[in-house]
Formats: sequence, C-alpha cells, structure tokens
Amino acid sequence: MIKFSRPSQQQGISLIELMISLVLGLLVLAAVSRVFVAGQTTDRNMMVRQQLQQQARSVESRIELMLREAGYRIRAQDDPWLTFPEVAAANDCPAMAAGVVIAPATTGNGICFRRQFSTTDKTCLGTFAGAEAVHTQRIFFNAQNQLRCAVGANDSLLASMVGDFRIRYGIRPAGQSSGLSYFTSGTTSPTDAELTRLGAVRLDLLMLSTQNVNSAVANYFFPLDAAAATTITTGDDRLYIPRSMVISIRNRTI
Repeated sequence: MIKFSRPSQQQGISLIELMISLVLGLLVLAAVSRVFVAGQTTDRNMMVRQQLQQQARSVESRIELMLREAGYRIRAQDDPWLTFPEVAAANDCPAMAAGVVIAPATTGNGICFRRQFSTTDKTCLGTFAGAEAVHTQRIFFNAQNQLRCAVGANDSLLASMVGDFRIRYGIRPAGQSSGLSYFTSGTTSPTDAELTRLGAVRLDLLMLSTQNVNSAVANYFFPLDAAAATTITTGDDRLYIPRSMVISIRNRTI
C-alpha cells in the first residue's frame, strides 16, 4: 500500500504582526534620531560657548596688557608730571591734568589711557609710535557689539560678540595705601585728584553669541555682582556669558 504524507503546514507573518513590527521599528528610529539631534545640539552649544570663552580671554589679556602699561615711562626715574603733562580734551577723551594717565571717555562707554612709547613699541592700531612719543589710546564699546581701540581719529577692532561693557575705577583714599572706592563709568566720574590715586580698574564684559543655541538659561547676572538678574527676552536663544576682571594699575604717579 502506498502511503501519502500530508505536506507540513507553512506559517508566515500575519499583517497585524507586520504592522506591529513596523510601528516598533519607527519608535526605535525616532528615539535614536532624538538622541542624535540632542547630541548635535549639545556639541554645537559647547563649541559656541568655547568660542565665546576664548574670545573673552583673548580680549581680556589685550586690555589688561594695555592698561597695565598706562603711565609707562621709558626712564622710570623721569618725573611723571613732566612725561605726562596737562592735555586738552580730544577724540572723546577728556582733558587730563599733569600726571593723570587713565580717565573715563567723555562719550559712550570707554576708557582713555596714555603711556610713553619707544621706537620699537606699537600702539593698539599696530603702528609704531615713534621715539619717546606719548599717545593717548581709547577703548570703547559701540552699538555694533564691538570693542574697539582708538588712537586719535583712527580705531581698530579689539573684539566682536560683546553684549555689554562696564568700567569701574578703584580709587585709593587720600593718605592711605589700602582700600579702594569704585566709581562706575557713566555715572559719577572721579576727579583728576582722585585719578592720581587710581589703584585698579574693574572691567565687566558680557559676551554674546551671534547665533541661536537653544539655551535653556532664562536669565543672567551682569555685572556678576548685580543685585538682580537680567531676564532674557522670550525667543532670544543666544548664549550670554558674563565675565569680570580687576586690573591693578602699576605705573601710578604716586
């Protein structure tokens, strides 16, 4: 007798199982995509922050060097009142009494300072100043979010991506060698007599990214010792980084 065996029953994937598999695959793909996008955003934010920090450190170093050299004399034994005589107001810098080497600018937010140059020294414009020449330089903040440095009527870029800039002048009390009282630029300006007792300059710098970084930060303190925070406008996703530094003035006239 010939026996016939029944063919084995083949089982496939049903439509429901296929749809469930597709849905699960899409969910996994969406989750992976979100992680990838979040990683890219984090990397971009870190890169922008590092760029701002590097820009801030660079401009702080340049400003510190220039202000520390304010009042510099080629021959230290020279009388500072003779090396830096009284000068009239010019190019947004105020009139300075003899011996005064740093003073607030007369317009805008800026600081004026003077020093003596040798034949090998360059001004902030990158030009040679000339033998034993005394020049007044000015650092100022403009409406284009830039810090610039000027000598006379000419100026050059120091830094961009600057949201705000504040200057405070630390004055030593008369007859004392310690303790500073700070004057904020744009409010009450120190007198010529007080400026001859200048001990330090405090700079507050607010760095500002030029692109949106979708930062979750809602406010910031500027200056860093401000009593209240500044609220970032809704929809403004730029990155704000406040910084502060104090520069001791070495070449004082007393």
